[in-house]
Amino acid sequence: MMLKYIICSTFLIHSSIAALPSYFPRCSINDPKLNDCILKAAEQLQPRIKDGIRELGIPSFNPFYIPKIEMQQGTDRVNYKVSFTNMSIYGLADYKFSELNYIPDELTFSGKGNFNNMSMKTKFDVEGRLLSIPIHGSGNYVTKLGPCTVLLKTTGKLVERNGDEYYEPIKAVVDIQVSDYVSNFTGLFEDNPDLKRVFTQVLDDNANVILQEVLPAINQVAEGMSVQLINAITRSVPYKELLPPSM
Repeated sequence: MMLKYIICSTFLIHSSIAALPSYFPRCSINDPKLNDCILKAAEQLQPRIKDGIRELGIPSFNPFYIPKIEMQQGTDRVNYKVSFTNMSIYGLADYKFSELNYIPDELTFSGKGNFNNMSMKTKFDVEGRLLSIPIHGSGNYVTKLGPCTVLLKTTGKLVERNGDEYYEPIKAVVDIQVSDYVSNFTGLFEDNPDLKRVFTQVLDDNANVILQEVLPAINQVAEGMSVQLINAITRSVPYKELLPPSM
């Protein structure tokens, strides 16, 4: 299988910040209940995540905007090149984490979250083949996702700059499970109503098959976004400020 993607920069990184905002929850690195503290911190930050955290260069999640994503995939069933522009994702701030774990000795972070509903609106330009149907064109794409479960694990390292250590994410692994989704393309096959009807029927009849084929690409995009999000927080705030030792 061939799969690759390009996602344009989403976060504006500020390099001058030396301390977290006063409202940012603090968790001690040697707290025996560190994971509980991190879970509570995620809940406390949720209202601010919706509108973005300007001090850390984190944009609004209501909606979450991505200027451009380019994806390419080649399998027996799905083979395409697609460019999404002006993408707006709704519902990312309505998360509910059931697990958040950080292992200081390994510099690894993992978590499990749930989203009841998410939706996306974007413009697209696509060329390829979906099952037995050649597809080529551009237009608008809207999709609504039912309850989703997301598993996340990131690994990182400590880098030294100007006498301080900073956490730098190296890799993120994301596994998204979607229970249901509905999608709609406009702009494809507008000059051929019969082909448009067949294409729509193929999408409806093979929704789960198509979703499973495309999920690896969605996971990769989510991994890139996760690294950018973590980096936005950790790049300019010293590690000892993020997770200070208890007094």
